[in-house]
Amino acid sequence: MGDSMKRTKTRYYVVASIAVVLAAVVFLLAPPRVAAMQPLPLTATSIALNPDDPNQQQVGRLRYMGGLVIKSTNDGFGGLSGLRAGPDNRLLAVSDTGNWVTFTTIERDGRLVGVSDGNITPILDGAGMPPADKEAGDAEALEWDPATGDAIVSFEQDHRLQFYRGIDPAKPDTLMQAATQVRRDPATAKWPDNAGGEALARLASGTLALLSEDAMDNYDRHDLLLITGNTTRRLGYVSPKGTRPTDAILLSGPDTILVVNRSYSPLGGVTAVLEILDIGALAKLPDSGVAGSAQKPVARLAKPLTVDNMEGIALRREGGRTFVYLVSDDNFNPMQRTILLKFELLPE
Repeated sequence: MGDSMKRTKTRYYVVASIAVVLAAVVFLLAPPRVAAMQPLPLTATSIALNPDDPNQQQVGRLRYMGGLVIKSTNDGFGGLSGLRAGPDNRLLAVSDTGNWVTFTTIERDGRLVGVSDGNITPILDGAGMPPADKEAGDAEALEWDPATGDAIVSFEQDHRLQFYRGIDPAKPDTLMQAATQVRRDPATAKWPDNAGGEALARLASGTLALLSEDAMDNYDRHDLLLITGNTTRRLGYVSPKGTRPTDAILLSGPDTILVVNRSYSPLGGVTAVLEILDIGALAKLPDSGVAGSAQKPVARLAKPLTVDNMEGIALRREGGRTFVYLVSDDNFNPMQRTILLKFELLPE
């Protein structure tokens, strides 16, 4: 065998060996699949808003009402990327590995102090089947009406919305149902695989507002789709500088939403920026317009404040007060955490 053939064969074995090692690493790091409904044991540790100054209780228009680092012995727990609140302190979440996650918050004198009664189960498709793999199960946002049980889950990679009826986290069996509808909107066909519908909010009219994490228009704005029945209208959203939208929820009026945006840098770490977006005002701007007065800042969470990869938001209203819950996606990374924060949204 000539020297060139020997070198070629050696390179082949080196490349093949590297490929095998990488495949093994991917396999070992891949989050385990949840096969069926399971109780979810949870532990929670309280955290301060500012570990360097435990007396700090406010950031922007947000008054701190407690926070937790949540862990579980169930390896399927993590990746929380959409959140909504229901009666009796129940929270409903979806994970980017294709699972429903539910639990109850424990609150004392209005402050978040713990969680209990956890459950986890796969999100079933229209045929009643769980996601076949991570790509199929990449759920990134959730909308849910506790009064009717109607729920919608937004997925990226295979960009789609899946619709459900009668969802009730207090009755875990209701989560074990097939989607009643699966919608793939032509407007999402050219969205990047891993930068799809990260934020989903249902407006008062029933219209769905779907925000892309990284599908941008010619004016460097994030795609904001307004979906009404079979009609889709495209607007552009300018997120705060250096950030990308990760979740949203109807705040007030017919179409004013609260948006969570996130950024990351090796030096500054993770930052979460909350702002109010008036979609009605945005819709009146010219195609090339920047939101301007349609957007109002609420708060910016950055070091040394407690913050992580905040991807889910939920609201509760009690006695004329509005409470905001934020949850983080730990990416199943041991260097990150699943944190749940509670705030009161203060008047302007």
